[in-house]
Amino acid sequence: MIEETKKISKKPKMYLELEKKYTDEQLKEAEREKLEKLKEIKESMKPIRKEDLETHSRKYEDLIRQKKEELREKRGRLGDLHNNNNHAHYESSEKLGNNYKSKFYEDIISAEKEQKEQAAKEKMEKQRMMEKKGSYAKYVKEMYWPQVSEEKRS
Repeated sequence: MIEETKKISKKPKMYLELEKKYTDEQLKEAEREKLEKLKEIKESMKPIRKEDLETHSRKYEDLIRQKKEELREKRGRLGDLHNNNNHAHYESSEKLGNNYKSKFYEDIISAEKEQKEQAAKEKMEKQRMMEKKGSYAKYVKEMYWPQVSEEKRS
């Protein structure tokens, strides 16, 4: 029995074994997570391959080309439905490279149009007033032309 107790006492305590096993497991898990994070960072920091860049560029250009064709077709259908003025407007905006017209852009265009109309109205009003003034002056000259007396003529 004494020998058995000596054997048992020489063995490390069970709670120490469990603690060591737990800490080893935790360290391994932490090391594994650290390696995974490093691997992710390495992947993210890897330079972009030229082939990947070119394939992405081709795909993007194809997508843009397709969208432009769809827009042209849509505009073509709109041109058939509406009068030629609207169609000409679409063509002029396409020349400008304006595929999308924002509300601000339309507000600016309408404000400019209103200013032009206002300036034209003012010009017409000014011209009408000048004509009115001229006709009044002509009428006054005809009606009230100064008469020179006979004494002053001689």
